[in-house]
Order: sequence, then C-alpha cells, then structure tokens
Amino acid sequence: MNALLTRITPIVACATMALAGTAVAQSTVDMTGWQTFGATGAPGNSATTVAVPSGVTGVSSLSFDINFDALGGSWKSEFVIRVEVPGSTVNFLSIKPAVGQNTAGNFTGSGTSATTTFAGSPFTIPAGTTSLNVFVYESYNDGGDATQDAQVNSGTLTINFGNPPPPFDPCASPVTGVIGTNTVPMSSTSPSLDLNCGPFAADVNKASYIRFTSAEGGTFIAKSCPQATDTVMAVLTTCGDALTALTCNDDTDNAACPGLSSEVEFTVGASQTVYIAVGLYSTTAAPPATLLVDIAAGAPPFDACSATTPAVVGLNTLATNEGAFDLDMGTFCDMGTFGDEVNRHPTYLSFTAPTSEYYVVDTCSQADDTRISILTTCGDASTVVACDDDGCGGQTDTNYASYVGFNAIAGTTYYIAVGAYSEPGYEATLAPELFVNIAVGTPPANPCDAPTEAILGMNTLATDPMVADLDMTGFCDPGTFGDDFIRHPTYLRFVPATSGWYRVNSCAQADDTRIAVMSTCGDASSIAACDDDACGTPDDTNYASSVAFEGVAGTPVFIAVGAYSEPGYTAPLAPELFIEIGPDVPPPPPLNPCDPANIITGIVGVNQVIPNAEYPNLDLTGFCTFPIGTPVLVDTRYISFVPTVSGLYTIGNCGDTGTTVDARLALLTTCGDPSTNLVCDDDGCTAGAAPYTSKIEWTLTAGTTYYIAVGGFSAAAVGPFNVEITAPAAPPCTGDLNGDGNVTGADLGLLLGNWGFSGTGDLNGDGVVTGADLGLLLGQWGACP
Repeated sequence: MNALLTRITPIVACATMALAGTAVAQSTVDMTGWQTFGATGAPGNSATTVAVPSGVTGVSSLSFDINFDALGGSWKSEFVIRVEVPGSTVNFLSIKPAVGQNTAGNFTGSGTSATTTFAGSPFTIPAGTTSLNVFVYESYNDGGDATQDAQVNSGTLTINFGNPPPPFDPCASPVTGVIGTNTVPMSSTSPSLDLNCGPFAADVNKASYIRFTSAEGGTFIAKSCPQATDTVMAVLTTCGDALTALTCNDDTDNAACPGLSSEVEFTVGASQTVYIAVGLYSTTAAPPATLLVDIAAGAPPFDACSATTPAVVGLNTLATNEGAFDLDMGTFCDMGTFGDEVNRHPTYLSFTAPTSEYYVVDTCSQADDTRISILTTCGDASTVVACDDDGCGGQTDTNYASYVGFNAIAGTTYYIAVGAYSEPGYEATLAPELFVNIAVGTPPANPCDAPTEAILGMNTLATDPMVADLDMTGFCDPGTFGDDFIRHPTYLRFVPATSGWYRVNSCAQADDTRIAVMSTCGDASSIAACDDDACGTPDDTNYASSVAFEGVAGTPVFIAVGAYSEPGYTAPLAPELFIEIGPDVPPPPPLNPCDPANIITGIVGVNQVIPNAEYPNLDLTGFCTFPIGTPVLVDTRYISFVPTVSGLYTIGNCGDTGTTVDARLALLTTCGDPSTNLVCDDDGCTAGAAPYTSKIEWTLTAGTTYYIAVGGFSAAAVGPFNVEITAPAAPPCTGDLNGDGNVTGADLGLLLGNWGFSGTGDLNGDGVVTGADLGLLLGQWGACP
C-alpha cells in the first residue's frame, strides 16, 4: 500500500470587523483544500493562525458552511475543527460538522457551535494573545498519520469574537469524593475532555469532577452503573487537563456493571489526590441534573511474579488475572505491526529449559488476542529475549494469538509473560484460562546462509515472514512512500557472467515489493541500488519494483526482495515471487546543467525554462525547507542573471496556468551548489493552491552573477515555466557607473571596456552592451540630477 502524497494548502484567514461598544468581530477562514491525516499534532493536518482583533476579549461561537469528503475507512463524524489559544488545553472550542454521521463519503452542510460543539466551550482570550490557532484533525485516527482521512472541497469557518458567557467551571468546586455513592451535578455548559478513550474514541463530554484523596493510598474502582445514561469516565492528576489522564473507560464489560455505563480502576498513594471525570458519550445530548458515581476499594494490583506457574514442554494451562501489573516493552522489544508495545496484565510461566534447544511458545489453540514475551527476569522488560503479537495467524488473518521462538540454555529459567493485546484506548479481553504450548522447534533459517542461486531470466523466490527485516535507513532510499525498510526479505545470489549493467524486477506480479542489490548478503551498508514501485507509476496500482545495477564478471551480488512497509502497515507477500534478471543498458550520464551551453542567460522580463529529465535534481536538504515534501527541485535548469541595478528583485512564474507548471525556485551564488542558496520558494504565488506557481524576492547587487534554479515539485511538472524577472525602478542617473554623481569620461571608459558583454554598462538591461547603451549614457552626460 502506498499513500499518495497530497499537497497541503496553506490558508490565509480574512477578518471582517464590526466593532462597537460591546467589542464584537468576526474572522472568516477559507478552508478549501484543507485535509486531515490524524489526531491533533499529526503533521499532515491543515492549520493556520488568525489574528485577534483589537478590543475583543474572547471567542463566543463558531459557524461553518463546508463540503468535505471522508476518505477510505474514515467517518464523516470524525472530522473536527478546532480554534484555540496556542497550546492551551482550556481556552479552546472545537466542533464536528457531521455529528452522528458514522459513514465515509461526502458531507455538505452549515451550522454553529451551538449545536455541534465537540469539546471545549466559548472561551476568554488571555491578555497579550495576538493570534489563535485554527486546525483540523480526526477524533479517531484511521490508519495512522500516513493515511489521509478527510479532504475539504470548499467551505469557510467563521470565528465570532466577543465577550463569551463564562462557562461552567466544574473544577471550581468539584465534589469531594467518598467511599460509597457520590452525587455529581451536571451542566450542559461544562467543558469536555478530549481523550479518544475506548474502541469508539470517546471523549468525556460535559464533564464534572470528583476530587478524591485517600489517606492510606490503595487501589479503587469508580463506576457510574447501574444508570441508563451513556457515560465516559477518566481519572486525572490535574482537574480538567486531559493530558494528565491516568486511565479512562467507555462501556465497561464488567457483568456487574452492564450496558453503557463506565468503570475505572486506579491506584493512588497515601494522601495523593486525583480527579474522577464523569460525563456523556454524546456530544449533543442534554445531561441529567445529576449522575451517581460509586467509589469502592479494589484489590491491589496482582504481582504475577510472586507466584509464577511452572511450565513444561507440552501444553500448559495459565490462569489470567486482569489485576496483574502491565509489562511495558517500550524500546526493549517490538510487539508487532499494530498497537502499542505493552503486554497488558500478563501472567507468567516459569520455564527451566531441560536441554539447550530452540523452543517455540504459542497460544495458537485458542482465539484470544494475546501477546507473549520471553524474559530472563520475571517482570523486567529490559531482560526480554523475544516477543510477539499475532504470530499464529499474521496480520491478514483473524487469529490474533501469538507465536514466538527463542534459544534457551539447559538449566536456565525463563519467564514467559502471556497477556492481552492493547492499543491506546483499547485492551483485548482474555479468557479466564489460556493454553500455552511449549515445544522444541526449528530456528528460523538465516536467508544469507543459503541464498537462492539466480540466473538470467525468471527466478522463483520463496518468501518467509519470519526473516529479519533489512533496515536501509541512511544507506538507500527506496522511493517516495513509506519507510526505508525491506520487510522479511529473502535473497538471490547472482554471479554475472560478463561485466555490464543488469536489471532485476518483480513486475510479473502484483505484490507490493521492494528490491535492493548489495555486495554482502544482509549488509545494508553494502547496498549499491534499491527501489520501490518502479514497475508502475506513483498513481498506479502496480507496486512491484525494478532496479538497475552494474555487475562485474565473476563477482557475486545479493538481491534482497521483500515487502513494502510504512508505520503501522506491512504489505503481505505471496508464498512465491517471480524475479526477472536481464541485461540493461548503462544509464546515460546526466546532463551538466552548469555547462555554459546549458545555462539560460537571464534578462529582465520573461525567461522560458523547459524542464528536461536528463538534468539532475537539486537537493537543498539542510539549506532550504518547503511547506510540503522534500526540499528537492526536480530536473533543475539554471538561469544566470547579472543585475545592472542594485535593489529588490522579484523572480517567479506567477503568470503560468495549467496543470504542468508546479515550479520550485531557488537563488544561488554558485551554479549547482546548494550550499550557496540565498532564498527558495514553493507555491509562493498561490499560497499553496493550484496551479502551485512560485516566486522569490531578494535584494541583488549590480554586477554580481546569480543563478536562478528552476525545477518542478515532481516529474509531472513538465512546464514550460515562464520565469519573469522584475527589476527595481532604475535610478535617475543610470549612466553614473562609478557612482561619483557625474556621467563623465570615466563612466564612458567602463562602458566601452565591457562592450559586447553583459553587466557593467548594460543600461537598458537587454543582456549586452551596445550602441543603445552608449546613447543612453551620452544622453545623461554631466552632473546627475
């Protein structure tokens, strides 16, 4: 799977004022082209800032008129618009235009925050605040930050400034919590907590709070059952601050607390205070006058390491315990493609290896969504030997049980932690007993021990999902999309019979592969070439790969073929891949864009630049950044320009129209040298909108040679680019070449000394010193005015 790169449109907010004695104003934001890629903070989410009008004290409401598409598996109701004091978790207001529309597709509608408030409330703008943040995000992040969730086709957001009514502050007088039943008053104007809790990404809407302190400390359970109201609960260390949440719950599965009620379990130290937030699942429902919340002492967390279950080779029965301490693998072991790295509520088998063998441990005989970790010290994640999630069925199956192997030393005791899968807001439920099988297994083969011998022509290569990944980060970039890993590669060993160029490809099938060619099997630092998707095009559905390499007669090369991956996703591969190797013509050397014959001599006015794929890209990494994409100008051409007048120049292709004029510009002092970059731009003419034309402005010094780099955003930008150079107004005495305030023989000598060339003496800016310039100089003879 390759997510197509989508351009993010920077937005300019337009404010209209209607100030009176009550200090009211409006700002309207054009959201056309906005998009979401994930939760708050996702880099692909569109955003802008809006200036705070003079004299206003707060935001009273929001209104919208919008058309957007919820893409892929995203729901329309997951699209959120938020306005906030920068960085504040209190002074904000967010709305969901498509409340309750839990389907993908198109939404068109208008409304106000009075009926669509998602979280927050009308808020006061603190003194000294000059701007507000406006951004969009997803209340549930489908597919990770690499997958686009929503696209705004057209629409506006209006921010109504004024003096907002003070919202109900539930933290001003929270209920003092007691063991037993607590009556909690509710308010429809109470702010909500943005938590994304549980499998339905719920928030605590219209939240109220219980302030709970335990003198002795311990474990406690708070629950809102048995009531008919659909509630969500959370436990915080700071009242009203979702960032301090310790735990949350929506729709408990406790048989004693059925329905849509909530239940949270938490542990506090002696005299520690926490805040129990209780509110509604619904963003629009009116809350009841009060809710009842029961608080009771719970069992302390179960120390599963205090009584591990002895294990034997064969089938073992392991009792689960939801009170067991979690095992956070963190950076110690990757649990798999999905979810977090936490093994929830694991209990332990203690296994003393009878012989030194490779053992496999699995829970494949049941359907529970388990995770397994093998440790040398019970409960200590830093001693992990191996771990797994979903190894029994894999990510394309519905068997989420686990399977893991490890090398054991005879007489050594290992601790096998078996617990539940989890991800933020969700934890799998396990049966009271799990059946864990331990057996002597065959260690996974090292694919470099016996790589498949390759021939010219078609080769059949068996895939193996147990093979270690090949991390090419820093050594080879396989392409535009995803990370730089080849997942679960297997290897071909190819010995060229003759020296020359060869091409290897997987184009004969639809598998989403990656290919790398290296001199040492499995060693990413020896990679000579790699590829992702060259069999198709970026907007094609053929994600197979093809790459050329130079071979030396009799010298083996190793070809790694594996799966495409991006954070949260690895492409599945067929059991067999068909890999073709054949001769290839050597690639032509790229044209030298800085050869004088290839440089365009620039003039004041329009300079036409036609891109050519034979010219190399200009990589400005470290010297320039653009709002979207890598800082690369594709198929770069250069314009040399020598200004005759010092001052501020504007250079751009703002007048271009169409779909092929998506240019990028940079201004260099040395042709082709990115380290001499002075200024660069992408989309400066159009503020990120089509046709994505660019411009730069810079003060140039007369007589100095500059190089204007002109390239495309991508290979699809084939131009032509009409780059216009606009010079500052000429000084009234252009013939005064030496700047002494007079046009005399000294200036005439400078002009004649540069006759027939550009630069000094080119008074009319046509690129060459001729009689026309001589006439201009003689016409200004004498003292300058």
